[in-house]
Amino acid sequence: MVYNPDPSYILPQLTGLSVTKVHLTSAIERMTVQNVRLILPSCSGVQTIKFDAWASQAAHGDIVHCATQGANLVINEVKPIGLINCVVPRKFQVIIQNSGPAIDNVYYDVHIDYPPIGILNPTDTVVFEGGPITPSCQCLLHRPDYRLPAV
Repeated sequence: MVYNPDPSYILPQLTGLSVTKVHLTSAIERMTVQNVRLILPSCSGVQTIKFDAWASQAAHGDIVHCATQGANLVINEVKPIGLINCVVPRKFQVIIQNSGPAIDNVYYDVHIDYPPIGILNPTDTVVFEGGPITPSCQCLLHRPDYRLPAV
């Protein structure tokens, strides 16, 4: 199957739309598309987005090196929540809310978030690694208080 870019389609330049690529490790990179507006039919229940993605290593993106067609992204099935107690001794809790079916072997990391805040960066420091856990369907999984390390 040939999956070439469509030169007649120009991505709308919406105000604030940006694409950022960050190398998290030598083998893993993250691409973030920000300020995309989605209108969902409802805020309750699991919401699934279908999408196609392709990547090219060619200079002008005219040769597809890998493609995924009809992939699904569930955007609100698993919702991690972090709570911080700033009174000494400082502690944090991890809550994982699962709106879908049971999920096996969930691992999570807790990071100290350095600017830009809210985005995982190579400079963010891992202070805790959790898992494996298995959140059952329609559950709220509380992990106990953990002490934050001195920074």
